[in-house]
Amino acid sequence: MLTLEALGSRRIARLDARRRGALYRAVEAAETAAALFHRQRAGTPRVPHPIALTPFVVSRLQLPVLERLADCVHRFQALAPTLYREDVAGFRTLCPLSEAAAGWLLTYRGAEPRAGLMIRPDVGLTGGDGRAGWPSLFETNATALAGLYNHSAGVTITKVTLTFKQEGSSNAYTLDPATGVITSTGAFTADTALVLSYRTESQFGYSRHSGDSIQAVYVPPANDSTDIGQEQGDWQGLPYQDGTYTVDVWFYKNIDLGLENELQTYRSTSNAGTADFLFGGVTEIVPHEIISTSANCYTCHNDVIFHGGGRRGLDACLTCHSLSGNEDKPRWDTPKVGTSTTNTALTTGVAIEFRQMLHKIHRGSGLANAATYTVVGNQGNPSTFEEINFPAMPGGVRQCVRCHGNDAWKAPAARTHELADVPVKTWTTVCSACHDSDLAEIHFAINTSSGGDESCAVCHDVGREFAVEKMHLPR
Repeated sequence: MLTLEALGSRRIARLDARRRGALYRAVEAAETAAALFHRQRAGTPRVPHPIALTPFVVSRLQLPVLERLADCVHRFQALAPTLYREDVAGFRTLCPLSEAAAGWLLTYRGAEPRAGLMIRPDVGLTGGDGRAGWPSLFETNATALAGLYNHSAGVTITKVTLTFKQEGSSNAYTLDPATGVITSTGAFTADTALVLSYRTESQFGYSRHSGDSIQAVYVPPANDSTDIGQEQGDWQGLPYQDGTYTVDVWFYKNIDLGLENELQTYRSTSNAGTADFLFGGVTEIVPHEIISTSANCYTCHNDVIFHGGGRRGLDACLTCHSLSGNEDKPRWDTPKVGTSTTNTALTTGVAIEFRQMLHKIHRGSGLANAATYTVVGNQGNPSTFEEINFPAMPGGVRQCVRCHGNDAWKAPAARTHELADVPVKTWTTVCSACHDSDLAEIHFAINTSSGGDESCAVCHDVGREFAVEKMHLPR
């Protein structure tokens, strides 16, 4: 059985080009008259709202029924908050909400929207010469609880002032890195709300805000917790090392394409531009040449673009994913998968630094724990890589030079800080990314002292009996 909308849409498809074009122009004219525009920048043309009107062809005899149905739907939308709070006739089961939305709705006590008063104008359009089946338009909306976000007449919009705050006793709040719980010791009161961004730690900058003094110590890496520490190079709180640092910048532009009463937005992103600079008393720049050139990536990949199209190219990836101690998203950052009610996967102790993550992704199906290795991706979607096979032949992932393009893969670079409490396990961190079996972990453990000093180089350093270049020789 066809729905009314499906039947009407099928009829539109059967219209000839002239009548179909006239129908769409009538839709745009109705939107213009009702000011249904959802974005407008200074000096640019107005763009019609992509879902303001849903056109479909019906008989004029059906219009009175549709008018009564629309009036019923709009009244239902306007009264939805009250129906949900009072759970009228099992309304909460009929129209379930996310935990966040339900929590807001059950505690909010603002003015109720009155039936029929919607912030979106109701638009009806009829046309033609009265013949049955001539194009007629009717505004529809399939979201039963859309009325939750409509305001009643006379509602007040309050201007607020945001004040920059950082974790610490001077700003009167603390953050538990293990749970994400914020405890206020005076910063946030009943009349002072909290707007939180996990980027306010500014782990990628030297001046955290206007007027801030230059930072003297490493700040916490992305999504920091207590699961990964100095043993992997997380030097938060330790003084900056003299040496070469890299800054990069990239741009993107959203391109809107309006066609046949629909709007699609495409993001065009540049590759990152980078520059090395010196910090401290050193005088010579030493480039970070872990990979010789980004061209190596394109021997297999058509493009390298991630994060919803917001980052492109190897240099943009390395800017964040080469920082020691970077961890996967905690649940308090992205609690649900997309717009669903499914909890984001818990990925305790999963590093997103490329020494581990990139090796694991390319190792893919060859991992001993391929089926359980999970990284939380865009909008909380879990990503697994058990079906990935590295295509280089012969040897597959043994061809380390295929990606690196230089000799950096033959031994991990030294990472030391004179004030660190424990040494960095440079060999274990990178080698365990691919060699993740129980036996391999035992091997790493018995060749590491209780103080964290590794003896791996005795056998596996360049020129040794079991050197990496010998054990990774493609066969």
